[in-house]
Amino acid sequence: MSQPTEPTYLRPALAVTCISTLVGLLVTCTFVGLGWLDDRAESFTGVISGGARAWLVSHGSGLTVDGVALDAVPLGAVMVAAILIMWATTRVLAEPLEEAVPFIAVTAGMFGVLAALLSVATNTGDISTDMVRSAVGAVIVSAIGTTLGVARAN
Repeated sequence: MSQPTEPTYLRPALAVTCISTLVGLLVTCTFVGLGWLDDRAESFTGVISGGARAWLVSHGSGLTVDGVALDAVPLGAVMVAAILIMWATTRVLAEPLEEAVPFIAVTAGMFGVLAALLSVATNTGDISTDMVRSAVGAVIVSAIGTTLGVARAN
């Protein structure tokens, strides 16, 4: 009886998702933290939540503050997020992939789940992000970044 084998794209997809998410969250939390150093009215957990919300907005999520919807998507931030995902993809893929489409789909799906979880975790009464829009935006941005990374790596 043969052992079932895992697809070759699962570990790289997980690595791309983890690396680009952690680097992206580190960057956004750093920018929010710099503002926090100037005015410490918010607790440090607010810095982490604010950084996560900034990460979500950079992946296409809108933001609602005190009932006012801020639906504009900063295209520069979206572009930086896609480039970060492309960079992580080219770093992780040491050799060409045999199954590029499943790799892109799994990576985008993981980003969508992660964005939905972050959206739910950072929602408060005053500031919130839409979970569905966060997930869909993250799937689209990550699919674009991963596709560019796969094309560059192959």
